[in-house]
Amino acid sequence: MRLKKITFIFLVVLIASSSFANDFEYLYKFYKAKDYFRLKNNSEKIILKEKWQNELLKGLILGVFSRPDESNAVFADILSFYSDVIPDSLKAEIYKHKALNNENLFEYKEALSTLKIIKEKYLTYLNEEEREEIVDEIALYDVLKDELPQTVSNKTETKIQTKKDMVGLWNIPVTINGDIYDFVFDTGANISTIVESYAEKLGIKIFDSKIRIGTSSDIKVDSRVGLCKELKIGNITYHNVAFLVMPDEALTFGGGVYKINGIIGNPIIKAFEEFTIDKTNLLTITIPQEENKYSNLCFEGFNPVIQLIHQSDSLSFTFDSGADATILYLPFFNIYKKDIGEKYKLTEISIGGAGGVKKYKGYKLDKVALKTGNLIGEINNIDLVIEIVKNKYSYFYGNLGQDYIQKFNGVKFNFKSMYIEFN
Repeated sequence: MRLKKITFIFLVVLIASSSFANDFEYLYKFYKAKDYFRLKNNSEKIILKEKWQNELLKGLILGVFSRPDESNAVFADILSFYSDVIPDSLKAEIYKHKALNNENLFEYKEALSTLKIIKEKYLTYLNEEEREEIVDEIALYDVLKDELPQTVSNKTETKIQTKKDMVGLWNIPVTINGDIYDFVFDTGANISTIVESYAEKLGIKIFDSKIRIGTSSDIKVDSRVGLCKELKIGNITYHNVAFLVMPDEALTFGGGVYKINGIIGNPIIKAFEEFTIDKTNLLTITIPQEENKYSNLCFEGFNPVIQLIHQSDSLSFTFDSGADATILYLPFFNIYKKDIGEKYKLTEISIGGAGGVKKYKGYKLDKVALKTGNLIGEINNIDLVIEIVKNKYSYFYGNLGQDYIQKFNGVKFNFKSMYIEFN
């Protein structure tokens, strides 16, 4: 009788231990699938047995939900107190996010140091795309390592009249050296960009070192790094702004019919903290208040990610105001492949970006309805690419563009409480 009781107790302990291990694996799989909203929601309900596991997930969540300083503080504690028990595969993830946090905080020297640690110790835990990118990132931050960080001054509420260009992208007036220029306003740009002729014209400091930059069409473009000492957007003044300096031809399209001279990317846009753009293309920057709203916004690297609903399924899309059209990726096809395969024929989809256009296998769908909050936007004639063009094509369900934004009267971004709201 006593033997049975001991055996029973042993089984209970074994099952409980297994449950704790499975809890971490259950939560961590959301992170590996880049399903950050489910990771955040589920981690709030589950307390793990090992403190370092709770802290690791906390650091990752803080990072993707745009709290880089808090995230790095958590990672510093983990590496100080739990380094001996954490497997190298998880250390690789910590250092990857630590580097992203450094980059978001404009800590160029620290970013370079962290990236070198990854390259020297954890390269085997990176996928092929990440291994290629880390070489370019090291080159970028090696150039910037001794430069001052980007800062902001004179930040007040301000209204700026933007306008749509010939392909439907927002252009925002930017003042450099007293002159005003229209730059594309691009939430999908990891770093602000300018063509060589304008960089030289505006007196931007250009470094000699060349780096290869991947584009939306997966074409690599040889670029350099530039540093603008000061630029103004509305009442806001930015200091020490890093730019990618690209050849003019890389941002010239249609045989010269359409040319982009400059792009304002996320390092500048996130510093707005809160802004709205309405139907008249008026951009209003406001001082954000902490709000207990739904959180439907996070970041994958420097790319904003928004949570949308389609046919009762919760889907994560990257959000790119620099894309004129929404595009769907392979994960979308994997969920709805039966209906798509029966209704549509396989075809070629063209994807254009800096450096040119490439064709990929896919489908052209009549329409797709995507819900956010209580509003539904229906997009007609939408492309679905079923090839893995870039790493994000295998995780996210699509990239949201201007055609979706235009379905509504306006859109509000709040990088403090991390939400996007359409009205």
